[in-house]
Amino acid sequence: MRAALRPAVWEPRPRTPSSCSCCLAELAWFDYFRRPRTVSFGVEDFDRYPKGTTCFLAPRGLLLDAIDASRTRYADARHVNDDTPLIRWIAEREPIHVSPEFACDYRPRTTLRGFLRHSFHRGVVFVDGHGRRESRFFPVVVAFYPATVLLALATVRLTPIAIGAVAVVSVGAAGLGIVRQRSAREVTALALLSPLYALLHGAGMWRGLLMLAVGRGLHVRPAPPA
Repeated sequence: MRAALRPAVWEPRPRTPSSCSCCLAELAWFDYFRRPRTVSFGVEDFDRYPKGTTCFLAPRGLLLDAIDASRTRYADARHVNDDTPLIRWIAEREPIHVSPEFACDYRPRTTLRGFLRHSFHRGVVFVDGHGRRESRFFPVVVAFYPATVLLALATVRLTPIAIGAVAVVSVGAAGLGIVRQRSAREVTALALLSPLYALLHGAGMWRGLLMLAVGRGLHVRPAPPA
């Protein structure tokens, strides 16, 4: 923690009992989680390391400048991705530091209703944060829409395809949990919840696309946090 007190930008590693959220994070940021260590990264490798993990330390002036420069294409600023674009702006100017020795406790959603609402919301903000050419996940966002249209058309005509899609998500998530040496209870939770997460996250991404269409041409500055 002494290093965090110097004029630097620090992103903590989250500690969370939520196996689904944790394993998804480990998949998205595999370059870091396969070998957690103290490391600094910039905009060139920005999407390969954890960020938006509940706590973020930065010099006040730099953070205020980033908030002032932040823009969203959503007309309703309540649904913007309020961390990824902002931190990307900072990474263009200052290195971001992350270390397994600097962590924070994350309080996950503990009810099914809360989990489902959060899954949908994550899809909405994912489009705002990564539906930009500078994001490594931009091709994923672009490919998602035609792929899900084709999948939906196929499942309407062939029910086994829908069952197969659910099985692939479930088995894949459980396999990731096994590889990451999770407990049997956590692997079971991943297998059961991941298809629900994928469905709601996808619905949120479609909602995000609609919000982009409504706000087309807008570049709204999100309100600063209270």
